Amino acid sequence: MTNSAPENTSWKFLFDGTCALCKKFAGMIDRAGTRVVPVELHAYLQSGNNNTNLTIEALESVLHLISPQGEILTGHEAVQKILLLIPALRPFRWMLSKKAGSFGIKAAYYTADIIRKRCRSCKKK
Repeated sequence: MTNSAPENTSWKFLFDGTCALCKKFAGMIDRAGTRVVPVELHAYLQSGNNNTNLTIEALESVLHLISPQGEILTGHEAVQKILLLIPALRPFRWMLSKKAGSFGIKAAYYTADIIRKRCRSCKKK
């Protein structure tokens, strides 16, 4: 990915490089100009920067976002934070932070998760 946010201020979105849906989402994040850096989860586990004790099974089961301070967000909460960090969505942050926006993000996340679980490349694991 090409995002060039400084390492110490970057959020890390861990994605499965073998999953087509994950790769599409990572590409969208990369093009959005956020402080979120997509990192392929296998590369993350092999790097010396993995001080989270996350296993491959945990990483493949749910979306993970790691803050610059090391806080881990998962699932729809991670998606909501990613959306809040996209500069083009700044005018809509008020809506994304509200209960209705959160519900919509949660519904979209769980729908995408069902699709991801049916993905041929993800089923091979």
